[in-house]
Formats: sequence, structure tokens, C-alpha cells
Amino acid sequence: MIDGFTFKFSTPAPMKDGKVKIDPHPALDAIDKKLPVCIDLGSAVGGFLLHHADKFDRIYCVEANFPNFITTLKTIEENNFNHCTAFNLAACSKNGKIRKISWFDDWDPYSNSIVGEHIPARIDDFNLKNMNKLGVLRYEVESPEEIANLIKSKSVSHSVLTISLEGIFELLNIDRINYLKLDIEGSEFNFLHKKDLSRVDIISLEIHYDLLGESPSKQLLKYIKRCDFSIYHELMGKRKRGGLITFINNKRIKISDLGKLVWI
Repeated sequence: MIDGFTFKFSTPAPMKDGKVKIDPHPALDAIDKKLPVCIDLGSAVGGFLLHHADKFDRIYCVEANFPNFITTLKTIEENNFNHCTAFNLAACSKNGKIRKISWFDDWDPYSNSIVGEHIPARIDDFNLKNMNKLGVLRYEVESPEEIANLIKSKSVSHSVLTISLEGIFELLNIDRINYLKLDIEGSEFNFLHKKDLSRVDIISLEIHYDLLGESPSKQLLKYIKRCDFSIYHELMGKRKRGGLITFINNKRIKISDLGKLVWI
């Protein structure tokens, strides 16, 4: 129980229907060695672990949603992933802030976000009608401010501490992240934009156009490229809600003649 109410918990991966929600990670198929460190931001119920735990020496899961965090721990325990661990923290631009994380869709483990973090600054970038049609929000609203108020009043939420990219390096006492996987429901802009990405080798980013807005989304992608990353793989979702983009650090990785990713 947190904030005065009891949570509903998800089934550890694999879920009841025998299927696990997992996005493609083709870069991992192009690597012939086990990588030292993976950061799984937005681990949900642990689907990424089930598919890719054997490809890393260590995996650190960071999950803001408390029921998802507990479920990730259960997935780790039930599958004997002794090289994996999890933290109940929210990825953000700064360390140690208290934020509210809210569900958009009745305890769905994949439909929650930090209140306010994903609200774009410009109303022009926010396609409200499209969001309602897609079911992201099931209410008629007129502005980002109204959405923020709506989430606070209508959705189940709880408080969570934030952690930044710099904070992850400090908390884990690591010098490099070999694989940074992000599915953090609109917080990707604040977590990555204007940050030092030189100590990250591969970024697997789920970009949420529907939450961030088109302009901030494009701004983030341009920034990552300016940090000397190039796109290795891109998969856009239906109706332009977002997409999964894999970036490789050009100063650390090259593509071999056989299409493999090789560290320089």
C-alpha cells in the first residue's frame, strides 16, 4: 500500500496468455559477444529480461510503476536471473525529485507515466483528438494543462523518486552503459536531451510522439544524432503514435562487412 490505497499487481512474465510484450532489438542479434552492462529503463513486467538476459553480464532494471517493479523482481527470481536487479525509480532529468506516476488505462502495466513530465510546452504539438481516438486518454479535453489536472483527479497514482542519467552512473558505480533500453512513456526527452551520451554505446529508444508531441520528439532525435550517434534500426508504430529507434555510438561501434556490430 502506498499513498493510502492497495495496488493491483501484474502477473510476472510470461503473462497469463503465454505471451510477453516485447519490442524488437535487432542490434542484439548483430552482436557476437556478451555485453557487460545493460540498463533497462521501463522494465514493466520483465519481458526484455526473458528474451535477452543471456546477452549481458549485468542488467539493471529501472521501473517507476511500483506494481511493475514488484513484478519485475518476481520475474528475476522465478527465472533465476541472478545477474539482474531492479530499482523502483523514475527516469527524469534530475535526481531525487518526487513525482507522481499515474495509470492511463485501469492498471495496464504498459500505460502509465510521470504526471507533468510528458506534457509538452506547446499546445500546437499536442494532438488531443488523435490521442482520444487512440485510447491514450478516454476523456474529451482541450489543453495539456487540463490533461495534467485530469490525470491527477481521475487516475490511480503514487509517488516515486526520480533518477537522471548521471545518477544512474553514480548509483551503480559504472563507467559505461553498453546497452541503454528506454520505454519510459514520454520521459525520454527529459532523460536524454542535453545530456552527456558519450558513455553510452547503444541506445534502444521507444519514442512516444503521442505523449511528447512532434516538435519535442524531433528535437530529441536530432540531439542524439548530434552526439555522434547514427540510426541502426527504425520501426515506426501505427498512426504515428511513436516508434522504436536503435542508435549506435559512432565513436565506439562500427558495422562490419557481414553486418555485425563491432566495437572499435
